[in-house]
Formats: sequence, structure tokens, C-alpha cells
Amino acid sequence: MQMQAITTTEELAAVCARMVRHPYVTVDTEFLRETTYYPLLCVAQMASPQEAMVIDTLATGIDLGPFFELLIDENVVKVFHAARQDIEIVWNMAKKIPHPIFDSQVAAMVLGYGDSISYDALVQRITGDTLDKSHRFTDWTRRPLSDAQMSYALSDVTHLRDVYRKLGADLAINYKTEDFVAIAKKATDGKGVDLILDMVGGDYIERNFEAAAVEGRIVQIAFQGSPKATVDFRRIMLKRLHHTGSTLRSRSTADKAAIARAVEDKVLPLLADGRVKPVLYKTFPLKDAAAAHALMESSAHIGKIVLAV
Repeated sequence: MQMQAITTTEELAAVCARMVRHPYVTVDTEFLRETTYYPLLCVAQMASPQEAMVIDTLATGIDLGPFFELLIDENVVKVFHAARQDIEIVWNMAKKIPHPIFDSQVAAMVLGYGDSISYDALVQRITGDTLDKSHRFTDWTRRPLSDAQMSYALSDVTHLRDVYRKLGADLAINYKTEDFVAIAKKATDGKGVDLILDMVGGDYIERNFEAAAVEGRIVQIAFQGSPKATVDFRRIMLKRLHHTGSTLRSRSTADKAAIARAVEDKVLPLLADGRVKPVLYKTFPLKDAAAAHALMESSAHIGKIVLAV
């Protein structure tokens, strides 16, 4: 059975109306820029958790307005890999910047997969699948699109769903510019979160009580802020919250040895087979320890700073 691309505005509007109901969509584009000053968008593809579609952006009379509106819908995360050129195309055509976005290449860098990892390499490392890239340099302006071209285009966004889900967090919040309590409640349909690990303390403590779900747990693991706070403890009673804490420094040598053995037995195998990956930001030789400390104090890093001995 021949695969069909979306070629009319009505079809596109209906697909976008379905896509907008989901928390995220994966997006990719195929374009020509070798013979044009600005890239010429030839095909766009999208996938939600339930379906995947190819849009023939060169179809006669098609209005891409519904597609561009979906790309700026605040309630839907747009997932790209190496999004710069895709964003450039949308800006040139519609003067809109897709947002909010998740770039799997950037996320992969943060999670230790290396700088600027290619899409097919990332898919292979995360899912074990090997992509057919035989149409990477195909002429996307030729019509009709072949089934092989359609399959290639769809594989880019369907595998990207798996990459997005397996890279980690469902939601990231910039606490410097966003209200983490409001966003956490919105993401959980007002219920709040079940578990909070807090290493800040201070005025975060009362905000944690507000962000927590009924019978939620807050575990205090550090105090980068103040160990003291003014708190309305009625929230603990009303929500039946559990607030506890843990630290290693006051534990006995026997306790620390038991914890070390448990880490060796339960955590190191996860690291060895790649199921858990530490987030490494930068490695310094021991002689540059001062530079490593300066980077740490700047708070410009995301992940661990390592001293190689």
C-alpha cells in the first residue's frame, strides 16, 4: 500500500489539532539549500506519542499556518535534534521561533554522549537501532515522494520519540526564571509531586510543602541555602507529608562501609552496562585544580567537574 503525505491545508489543520493535545511532538524537516540563498523547505514530518505524519510542504495551495502555530504552542514541547537549521527555516518562512523546544543533541551533550553527536549515532547508542540513511542526500524537491523517502522521513521523528523518552527528565524547570511550584503543579494536573530531594533549604522548604502531593515525601540532603526557615506546618498535617533527611558525615564507619558495599552491588552494574550515565561537564588535570574550583564557583556548569589524578 502506497504511503500518503499531507497535501492540503484541511488535512494539515486536522493533524495539528490532534497533535496539540499531546505534551510533546517530535519534528524534523527536509530541505534544499545548495542552490538557494535561504533553505527551501521541501518536507516536514511530525510525530506525537500516537501517530506520525509527513507534510508535503511543496504541495500546490497548501497553507502551512497550522503547522507554524503548533510550533509556537506554549503547551506542547517541540522535540528536535540539532534544531538550528529547522528554527532558521521556520523564522525565514513565518517569522516565528518554535518554543518551547527540547534539542536531543544538546541534551545528549549534557548527559555525556559527546559534543554534537549525530542523530543516527544517538539513536544507535540509546535504542540499539541502526537507521537507514541511504536517502540522506536524496532530491526532496522531486514529486511524487517515493515510499522509501516517506519511510526515511518518518523514521527520523519516530525514533526521536524513543530518544526523547529515554534521555531522562520529562520536564526541566529553570528555577532562576520560572516558578517551580506553579510549573510542577501544572505538569501534574494540580496534584503536586510525590518525591522532592532538596539540597537548598531556607525558603525552599515551605515551597516544597506547597509543591508536594498529598502524602508526598520531602528528603533533605543538604543546605546550600539556610538550614533555618519560617514554615507553616499546617501543610504537613493537611497533606499528610513526610519530611525527613539524610547525611553521611555523622554516620558510623560501619554504616558508611555498608552503604559503599550497597553502591558497589546495586549501582556500579548500572554504570557498567550504560543504564545509568553520570552527567560530566568537564575534566581537568590535577594541576589545574584551581581552574576547576573557579568553574564550580561560577555555577556556569551543568553536571560533574572531574579532576583526573
